[in-house]
Amino acid sequence: MKMPLRVCYKPCSTAVIEQLKGEGHELVLFFPNSNIHPEGEREKRKKHAKEVSKIYSCDFIFEEYDHKDWREFVRGA
Repeated sequence: MKMPLRVCYKPCSTAVIEQLKGEGHELVLFFPNSNIHPEGEREKRKKHAKEVSKIYSCDFIFEEYDHKDWREFVRGA
């Protein structure tokens, strides 16, 4: 069974990926992160997270960027 793992970008995910893969888990890296602003910064991080997925042979999925919706959600609108 595949295990989803929410990731932000390269440095903060590799140790966890190595640990879980070492325990035999098959991972799907999930990149939502509409909280990251500006969008260009988020795209750089998404690119790096996708590179990590290839290095560790993990599936990779992401949410479309919607910073406005994220801001409304955390504001409690």
